[in-house]
Amino acid sequence: MLRKALWIVPLTLATIVGGVFLFLHKPRPQGKPGPAADALAKKVWKAVNNKAWQEMGALRWTFWGQSHHIWDRRRWFDQVTWGKGAKKAVVTLSLLEPHKGLATLGGREVTGKQLASLLKKAYEIWCNDSYWLNPLEKFFDRGVTRSIVEKHGKKMLFISFSSGGVTPGDAYLYELDPTGLPLRWWMWVSVFPIGGVEAKFENWKTLAGGGKVSTLRTNSLFSLRMEPIQGAKDIKTLVGSDIFRSLTQRFPGIRTKP
Repeated sequence: MLRKALWIVPLTLATIVGGVFLFLHKPRPQGKPGPAADALAKKVWKAVNNKAWQEMGALRWTFWGQSHHIWDRRRWFDQVTWGKGAKKAVVTLSLLEPHKGLATLGGREVTGKQLASLLKKAYEIWCNDSYWLNPLEKFFDRGVTRSIVEKHGKKMLFISFSSGGVTPGDAYLYELDPTGLPLRWWMWVSVFPIGGVEAKFENWKTLAGGGKVSTLRTNSLFSLRMEPIQGAKDIKTLVGSDIFRSLTQRFPGIRTKP
């Protein structure tokens, strides 16, 4: 009897988990690409003043209270900081050549395999954090398909990635207000075990120059903040000096344009 009971427990748990999965999981939609989808994506860009975002030279923000970024958008450099005490990592790297960079751990400079590992982690953090902050700027990147999905009588924008970042294959369905401003999205992404996880776009901020970003994503399970946040015309205006000087000195000729 005991032997039989031991099989019942995992079987019951598997049944419950499977039932929850089927209840919460939403199948990935099939959209209709074409000029209408492109026009809807451009309407979103107009609503958030994407032109001003693209022209902003520097940005500083904190992701979920865990990772802190100082991003030189003109030269494609980033300084990422995470951890505390002996495990505090400060990584300065090129986003165009992520293998080039400098790092300290607990205040001490690291080299070799440890440096390579921190550079890889910093780049992955930047890809994740910058995308959560402003996924809208990626609408017309290479490898992106824009489609329209009809849902509840509304035209929604479906964005799917065949390449780019560290998680190609991800897809997002946006619900928009009448002006094109995103209200919420549903995600089909590798980091979530179920498809169609929903999150709202809230707490919109207007940054230096006029670009708008949502600094809060919420649903019933999490509240993800991307504050404090500050934009500026260039890195010196943002932080008072060129904090990437040591990077350009260590790597003469480092790429600064895509």
